[in-house]
Amino acid sequence: MFLMPYLRNVTRPHFPVGVILLVVINLFVFFGLQQRDEARYHLAFEYYAQSVLPRLELPAYADYLKKQRRADDLKKFEQLSRHKEALPYVLHRMDKDAVFMRALRAGQVITPEHEDYAQWRQAREHFERSIDSITIKRYAFDTDHPSWLTAFTHQFLHGGTGHLIGNMVVLIAIAPAVEALLGTGLFLLIYLLGGLGAVALHWLIVGSGSGLVGASGAISAVMGAFAVLLYKRRIPFFYFVVVYFDIVRAPALIALPIWLANELLQLVWNGNSQIAYGAHIGGLLTGSLLAWFFRKRAAAQLLPEGAAKRPRRMDRPAPTHRPSGIWPKLGGPCATTPSTKRVAPTPRWRRRQTATWPTGANASTCLSCRRAARNFTRRRAPSCACGPTIRKRRASSWRFFGVTLPWPSRALISTTSCWCD
Repeated sequence: MFLMPYLRNVTRPHFPVGVILLVVINLFVFFGLQQRDEARYHLAFEYYAQSVLPRLELPAYADYLKKQRRADDLKKFEQLSRHKEALPYVLHRMDKDAVFMRALRAGQVITPEHEDYAQWRQAREHFERSIDSITIKRYAFDTDHPSWLTAFTHQFLHGGTGHLIGNMVVLIAIAPAVEALLGTGLFLLIYLLGGLGAVALHWLIVGSGSGLVGASGAISAVMGAFAVLLYKRRIPFFYFVVVYFDIVRAPALIALPIWLANELLQLVWNGNSQIAYGAHIGGLLTGSLLAWFFRKRAAAQLLPEGAAKRPRRMDRPAPTHRPSGIWPKLGGPCATTPSTKRVAPTPRWRRRQTATWPTGANASTCLSCRRAARNFTRRRAPSCACGPTIRKRRASSWRFFGVTLPWPSRALISTTSCWCD
């Protein structure tokens, strides 16, 4: 099941500095620091295949599996070992066995009494230096070698382009509203602490022999905070179930149990797959708990619910009041006729140059002035303007995924008066 909110006119104007910063950092890490990781992997595996390491370590690991009576693991390991192109998968299975690798590095598997010990030790140290030069291997969170550094750095690493794009789309769709409600500092704090909560629950569920990369845990914390901060506010959701999709308007808080149930169901169904469902659950819980303490702060930044339904300026009906100014008298040099035709809303591309004219059954409009005003520009005044109220531009704004962003603008020329009489 897929459930994603989309917002419009919900929060007060706020420029999403934190969201842009996170997106830029993730893009820089993936397309900059991780750019050469694949080439470094190939070089490391080529060195391993050409060194003495396969001849010494692979038989030693097979003997270890026999002693541990792990027949299924031994059978899979032997099948992979027969194919040279499967060497990366063989090394991955061996590297995930934390007990064996700890004994191997300590010199308990290949002991100093072995005739090739010095050559093996030199080749092993060179291979591990090559692996450590890989960014995703060095800064990913490893449950066998946990550290505070990797608990933070794994949030900015991604396993592929699809992984990166998926996370950034969700971040851009939801995070601007959370940042507008809390401010940039608190938003970044919830993002980082949510990543730590995701690591903690993933480690608790999976145990040893697992790694973690990706911003999905921290983004899940932002999603949990989003549901709690908007609370009972009814917002539109786009949902997709198997082949059916639709849009529903519901309280924001209802998304939290749905997201949690979805992740829990996939965790039970798929088990320990390549997707860290436990990290998603940990992020949702951490973000929702942290956001609970800032609900009053967020409520002050929410716009009234009626403001979200206010139509755009170009969709509003034209004004029916009579503009201020000196209007010509009936029978004067500039004859007037009652206007019964409704003027269409001014196109957006002409709003900077056009004037607002009275419309409706009771409004009188000078025909000659009306024609002149259509050619009105800042540099050229109309030849005859019977007191038209020139439209003054308000402080304009533009929308960014549900958040109103301020934008500078200048007012047009003020009201003019008519000298026809």
